[in-house]
Amino acid sequence: MGFALLTWCLSMKLPNWLGGRRGADDREFIPGANKVINRRAWLWLLVAATCGPIGGVSCFQWALGELRSGVVLSITATTPLLVMPLSYWLEQDRPGWRGVLGAIIAVAGVIGMVVAA
Repeated sequence: MGFALLTWCLSMKLPNWLGGRRGADDREFIPGANKVINRRAWLWLLVAATCGPIGGVSCFQWALGELRSGVVLSITATTPLLVMPLSYWLEQDRPGWRGVLGAIIAVAGVIGMVVAA
């Protein structure tokens, strides 16, 4: 939290410290441009910042109490596999055939570990 607060404070002061001079890429700094005006953005930021750490870590700890750690860790390691369809849907980033094959092998391995446990 401290590092995030320090980064935020520096980003708020940077345009003022530079005095509106041009940057390295010849764009001018606009004072106050990094202030978020939309209150819905702050609400989404608050929800995202609390749901991941609170809900995710709580479920992770509960799973570690109920199952073997190898099964739990292999399931949590499949998180990048869930990001693949999301990145295709949101950013039109198509995964290669090796990525899809690796995802299928990873999911089959997790299913095998869960069935064997």
